[in-house]
Amino acid sequence: MYSDDENQTPSGAELAYYLALIGMLGVVGFYCVELARLEYFGIDDWWLLHEVRQPGFSWTESFLPFEGRRHWAFRPIGEQAFYRIAYQAFGLEASGYFSFSILIACLTGWVAFGLARSLGMLRPSAWAVGVLAITALPTLSTMWNACLFTHILAQFCMALTLWVFIEGIRRNSSLWIAFSTIPFAIGLLSYEATLVLPAVMIAFSLVIDLKTPKSNVVQRSLLRVFPHALVATFYVLLRLALVRSQDTTVSMYSSNFDAVSIAIRIYVQILELTDGSGRLALLLAITGLVCVWIGRDLKGRRNLFERCLPIWLACALWIVLILIPMLAFSIFAVRFSIFIEVPAALAIGVLIDAALRRASAPQRKYTLITIGILVGLAIPWANLINRAHHEGDRFPRQIRSAVEAHNENIPERAQLILLYGTEGLSTDIDMDRFRRVSYGYTLMFWNFAPDKNLDIKTHDLRSAPTAEILCEKCIHMTIDDHLYGSFPDRQRLDTLLLKPGLESDDPDAWAAVFAKRFDLGETEIVTRAKSFCRKKGQDREAVNLCRKKIAGRLRSRNSQEARRLSRQIRPANRKPTGGRGKEATSLF
Repeated sequence: MYSDDENQTPSGAELAYYLALIGMLGVVGFYCVELARLEYFGIDDWWLLHEVRQPGFSWTESFLPFEGRRHWAFRPIGEQAFYRIAYQAFGLEASGYFSFSILIACLTGWVAFGLARSLGMLRPSAWAVGVLAITALPTLSTMWNACLFTHILAQFCMALTLWVFIEGIRRNSSLWIAFSTIPFAIGLLSYEATLVLPAVMIAFSLVIDLKTPKSNVVQRSLLRVFPHALVATFYVLLRLALVRSQDTTVSMYSSNFDAVSIAIRIYVQILELTDGSGRLALLLAITGLVCVWIGRDLKGRRNLFERCLPIWLACALWIVLILIPMLAFSIFAVRFSIFIEVPAALAIGVLIDAALRRASAPQRKYTLITIGILVGLAIPWANLINRAHHEGDRFPRQIRSAVEAHNENIPERAQLILLYGTEGLSTDIDMDRFRRVSYGYTLMFWNFAPDKNLDIKTHDLRSAPTAEILCEKCIHMTIDDHLYGSFPDRQRLDTLLLKPGLESDDPDAWAAVFAKRFDLGETEIVTRAKSFCRKKGQDREAVNLCRKKIAGRLRSRNSQEARRLSRQIRPANRKPTGGRGKEATSLF
């Protein structure tokens, strides 16, 4: 069902058009390579990395998790398999993970091109479809989250399934149709929304069959997707067996499947695809003008109804069906729009195709120029450039370097105290972003120091230090206003934490400060402790209590030297001198 330009030699205008598109892809590719070098892990990446790095990692448990899972989502290929393979190949170097996403995005563009050609579009139209699919905003925005690779892979599998399926119809080959179940199964194991694809395949099968006068069109379309229905049924039964005992009552999930919710979801996700209502309105205006121009010609009007409208309806069904499962999420996110990139590109491509067919030979060159300009304007250049020149949430890369450089000085099962809240350090709002990107602090640090089993806590330096953050195994890291971390030296820690601890009204905090100074190798602990207690104590009892607190805290340290110093600081027990003693020495 390829178009009638299959064996035609491209004209000079077409070659210039192709070169322009290749140039655009080259610039996009340059920015993608640069971003792959700059970006780093975040959010769910830490959990998945921690999971696949465990000594007891099991491929069987990943694909058949009957023992129970932490999360209800079952995406073993797009998550566990991807992270396991990528970690073995690249370790904690995130650029390797992002290269997988870039590769799959490029393959999706190639598949979209092939899909357009299989649907009968001219080569320039198919090129536009491929470029639009590769450079869509959702993919270029989300491929820098490695945990969203599963979305990109599922989109590729859906497009590939449909392309192989349509090629099977075009070639009248049952083998090709059977082969299309392979990417369909991979897509199901990457993202559950792939389950709606058989209905989309039926729609495109009807689009193709309606062009040829055949009987039993619906029955034949249903028979073609029968293998996919079997795969989908097996998947549903497997999912029900796997997630039956899982708790899915999480706040981010909802069950609003009414017509209004569906309409709002579709509208919002289309806005995410077009990068706002302004660009969507412009796209609709251009579509209307092009349709009016095409419709002025009788042949063009017939082409709109016979070729464009059926494909538009099939693409619209694809968009609606793929977004309905997203209603299970109470949030709107750009990543959900990844799944509508290919059908949206096909819908635009078929309009471009109709315009090219409507254009006369003299008009064709200007039509190609217009198409090239519009495709170039559709690429989210501002998003790419801003991201390349904006730090964003790349601070974990620096945190990793700091932890690895300090790794030998970190004791096992240490408490890592993150310090913030003073001049030059991060604020509450910054630390909330730090917490979100690091997946609650702990998992990020567990990936950077997997053998230490760290316990992560935070301390706002606007509050007085407590004994709990000055324990023997407490180590401290300052988080600056760029969310970069560093391990402070003794002088810096004394300024930020220890001196304020001595200014508090808590004797336990005083004792912890002196014990921490001992940990840091400070000498003259005894002299300083006695002098401090004399200044703090209003009477002998208060002075003795202060010295006892410091001595007790030192004695808790696992060190003979600490116990020796403790005995020197602790006040001596004086025996009271009673009257009987006096009488014993009296002459009377």
